Amino acid sequence: MKPGIWISLEVWELDLSAMERILLAKLSSRNDGGGSWAGDEKLAEFLRCTPQYLRKLRKRLEEQGYIERTGYGSTRRLAVNLQPNKQRTEQATNGTSSNRNKFQSAQKKQQEAQLEATNGTSRSNEWSVDYRVTKELTIEKTKEELVLPFESPEFRQLWDEWKEYKRKEHRFTFKAMKTEQAALHKLHNDVQGNERIAIDAIGNSIANGWKGIFISSEAKRELSRSSKPGRSEEDRRKFAEYIATGKISS
Repeated sequence: MKPGIWISLEVWELDLSAMERILLAKLSSRNDGGGSWAGDEKLAEFLRCTPQYLRKLRKRLEEQGYIERTGYGSTRRLAVNLQPNKQRTEQATNGTSSNRNKFQSAQKKQQEAQLEATNGTSRSNEWSVDYRVTKELTIEKTKEELVLPFESPEFRQLWDEWKEYKRKEHRFTFKAMKTEQAALHKLHNDVQGNERIAIDAIGNSIANGWKGIFISSEAKRELSRSSKPGRSEEDRRKFAEYIATGKISS
């Protein structure tokens, strides 16, 4: 059997990014009770990322209490603590999960606005003025909705992590929703509708500290060999139409 690491369910269910969980799993596999003595360069080589990015991951986990560091240099020891005290955990996770909470809150408000618009439309036979106002509100709210090229929770969560990574590591945020929509459209075209390759490309870009999303040479060869699109021609037409006009015709 080839050497590797095993990620326990206890580690996998933590409210952390994928790379943070992988790092914890790696340290846990080497934690024999006395802690792990592996250096940042060795850990970065295993995770296939830069030592600078590895140090940032380690620092965040230390601040949250998941890693306890003692000593320096050759005497440094890293111990894993999967149950940090409640107060410290809440302070740390409030920052890392803020984007996801905001995203879920925006989704809830969007659904409430659409429901309110629908209820208003049902009364339009009595008040034509209300109907016109409600219709305009519905159109405006629809334009504000971000359309993801892939609907799985895994892609949605990883895209949120990508935006958070860009904000923290490169001080970049999308200035407008249309700009973010264009970036999603480009990613969808680059991977030819293949969700798995899109997820791998985002994960590798985060791990390597890159500013943009890059597709590996192996994935490009796979795409060149395959002619099967991930979406139908009609779906791709609707997605392109939304990018250009902000709406999809029936």
